[in-house]
Amino acid sequence: MRMRNVTALALATMLAGGIARAEDQGRAQDQGGTRLSPALEQLRETVADRLVSAADELGLTADQREKIRQIHAGYAEKYQAQRDARRALRRDEFKALGAVLTPEQRDQVKDAVEERIVMIKEGTAKRKWPEVASLRDSVADRLEAAADELGLSDEQRAKIRASFQPFAQKYREQRSEHRELVEDELKAVGEALTAEQRKLARRYVEGRVVVAAASRSITDRLQAAADKLGLTADQRMKIVEASESYADKFRDMRRERRSLLGDEMRAIAVILTPEQREKARDYREDRVVVTGVEFDPANPPGVEQLRETIADRLQAAADELGLTADQREKIRQIHAGYAQKYQAQRDARRPLRREEFKALGAVLTPEQRDQVKDAVEEREDSGRAR
Repeated sequence: MRMRNVTALALATMLAGGIARAEDQGRAQDQGGTRLSPALEQLRETVADRLVSAADELGLTADQREKIRQIHAGYAEKYQAQRDARRALRRDEFKALGAVLTPEQRDQVKDAVEERIVMIKEGTAKRKWPEVASLRDSVADRLEAAADELGLSDEQRAKIRASFQPFAQKYREQRSEHRELVEDELKAVGEALTAEQRKLARRYVEGRVVVAAASRSITDRLQAAADKLGLTADQRMKIVEASESYADKFRDMRRERRSLLGDEMRAIAVILTPEQREKARDYREDRVVVTGVEFDPANPPGVEQLRETIADRLQAAADELGLTADQREKIRQIHAGYAQKYQAQRDARRPLRREEFKALGAVLTPEQRDQVKDAVEEREDSGRAR
């Protein structure tokens, strides 16, 4: 959790949202013996980047690594074009949303349209506990996440939400186009891999992002299990099309949920030390990339940190955070005051998921529907990395 006295630089870094793709990876790698963190924002790092970072775990030969680099060269311009398009869309959105902000607020968030790069030194010791970085694509998401630090009024927050609406579909289209590019590159790179490496490759490409079960729609769950379900390209396209009418409803629910997580975090933060607050600063996010540790993508350690409530997340990481017995008890007591609000949100999500499942179920085969019939429920294991 960021405190109100956060510096403009720290705020700008936070607003940039997560750990994004470098504008020029080659140049960055040549400077000062640094390298890009292997845990970058999902779908911002290229397939080649991620597989090269996991080359030893995948057992890639020197010949395979060279072939992957050559294959990626054919996709470089497409990735650059998509980065340019994302930046242009953010600039248009920032121009619209900026009219809602004060000059001081605009100055604090002027870098929100950019994608950040986080670099780590070669040989840096691996952490024993995972750090998480939030994933925020739009300027509206970034402003909303920093609303308290910016001192946004209720009226400003409402105007930001309204101003974002004309951009929502454009962001969805960009994410879809980007995922298609990643899928195309993964398929091309797969030709240079063994059958076992291909199986592991997808896990390493997508496995660092963890999504809380409470924030996931049926569409999210179907997309995450697309290969396991054997969804065809036509089915995947129809699922995306059918889900569009529910996108805004789920977005509103995620916004309400983020607000509740923020309220609970602020209540609990007063009993934490500054160091503990810093470690847990992004625990109020529902979709994060795990950084600072290497892990098996099939069993990411960050899953436990994305349970439903802030109290649940802090208790799951209690030892890593160094919480005392007294702190743990106070956290339980504070959470008791929020229990009914979380229950009310669960009760609201369930019927929406049922309605969405009914619409999307028409796209699935009877066997596929049977496999995902429990998708409307929330389970701890559905918060697994994707």
